[in-house]
Amino acid sequence: MIKAVVGVLEADDSFDVLMLKRKDTDRETAGWCFPGGKRDGVEDLKETLIREFWEETGLDVCPVRLILCADSGKYRIYAYEVVLAGTLPSELVLSKEHEDSAWVTPVDSVWGGLAGPVTERILNLISRGNKNA
Repeated sequence: MIKAVVGVLEADDSFDVLMLKRKDTDRETAGWCFPGGKRDGVEDLKETLIREFWEETGLDVCPVRLILCADSGKYRIYAYEVVLAGTLPSELVLSKEHEDSAWVTPVDSVWGGLAGPVTERILNLISRGNKNA
C-alpha cells in the first residue's frame, strides 16, 4: 500500500481550512483536496508533509498531530493538523498540478467535487470538532 500524507491548515481568524483543487488530469485524484502527497523513498511522513505542502502552496508548515489514518484504494492516507511555520502570504504559489485554492468552512464543504472519501471523512471530523478520531 502506498503511503500518502495530507495537512489540515486552519485560518488564524476562523474555522476555515485550506483546500486545493487538483487539475482534472488524473480522474482518480481530481477535485478538491488537502495539500499533501506520496512519501518519497525513505522520508518519514512528517518530512513528506512539509515537502509536499511547500511544493504545492509555497507555505512552510509544522505537523502538530495525527488526526486520521485511513485506507483509500491503493493509498494509506495519514492526515495531520498543521500550523504555519511563518506568516501567511497574501497569495499562495500553487504547483502545476493544482488550478485553485480556497479557504473552506468544513460544515459548508458539501459543495461537492472532493477528491475522495478520505477528504470527505476529514472534513466531517473537523466539522464535528473531533480531530482525534
